[in-house]
This record gives sequence, C-alpha cells and structure tokens, in this order.
Amino acid sequence: MSVMSQAAWNVPRDPALGSIAAHAREQWRSDQESAIDDAVSARDQSLSLRDWLREAMARGDRLSIRCFQVRAVGAVCEIDDDLLSLRNVGAGRIDLHLREGLPYVMQISESAATESTAAPIRSGGFRGRLMACESAGEEHSVWLLGETESIDGRLQVGADTLTVQSRLGAKLVLPMSAVIAVTPRL
Repeated sequence: MSVMSQAAWNVPRDPALGSIAAHAREQWRSDQESAIDDAVSARDQSLSLRDWLREAMARGDRLSIRCFQVRAVGAVCEIDDDLLSLRNVGAGRIDLHLREGLPYVMQISESAATESTAAPIRSGGFRGRLMACESAGEEHSVWLLGETESIDGRLQVGADTLTVQSRLGAKLVLPMSAVIAVTPRL
C-alpha cells in the first residue's frame, strides 16, 4: 500500500495558475449572465398583451389604462379572450372590451409590494360579464367608440347588441363592437 505525501494534496500556489483560474471563472460568469439576459429578452419578446396582463394580475400590480375617452385605474381581476376587468376601490369593477383595433395604453402605476391574494375570476368573456351586469339590475355607464360621454342605464344583452334603458325609459340599441367599457354608474 502506498501512502501519498501531504504535498500531493496541496493546491498549487503558483500565482500564474491562480490568475488563469480567476479569469476562467470570470469568463464563465459573464457567459452565464449573457445567456440569462438572452433568455429573458427572448421571453419578453414572446409575451402577448394578454400574457403581460396575466402577469400583472398574478403580481397584483395596479394599472392605469387609457382608450379614447375611457380612463381606468385598478388591479386586474379578470382576463378573458375579449375582457379585461379591473377592481378599483372607489369605482368598483371596470370591464373593458379587450379586442383588436382599440388603442389601449397601459401603464403599471403601482407595482405590488406583495403577491396578489385574489383568485382569478371567470365570467365568460365580455358578453358574459355584461349578462352578469344585466342580471344585477343596477344602472351602468357604457362607454362607446366615438362618444365623449357615457350612456347610463340598465343593460339588456342581445346576441351582438347591448340595449341601454335610461331612467326616463328611452332605449338605445348599441352594437356590441362599439362598446369600449362598462362601469357601475356612480
């Protein structure tokens, strides 16, 4: 049986080797950081608007959203194929018709300090949400493309229309495609 001497277990103390090892570690660290940055960039470039909104909802971020005359602020509480709903302490729930062709400008106005505790709500898209508003029987404000003011009244949902009945009894029949947002009437 051979016994190795203590010198065989010692790490070489050659300053040139130490410098080469430090340089190799630095190069490896730099390569890893670059690979991580590339992966994050590729992931960010693949995010759709709905993906971005789902992440904001999961974090509990407070968003500010503009679309024509509609201004909404709140935390995302639902996202569906054609629905974006925000929960606002002062105004209640704000339901936006999320569809192609509407110029939504979104900003994280307040990043969440902690993870969201609210579970996602599913109401069946924008039409499903309007049906829930109809069954509540309360008055709502309806925001339309091309209009500067909301139309207020009770809602009745059709296949592709939304009828708003005012307090005075007038009924306005609106194409669903013209509706930008619905909010509880304040």
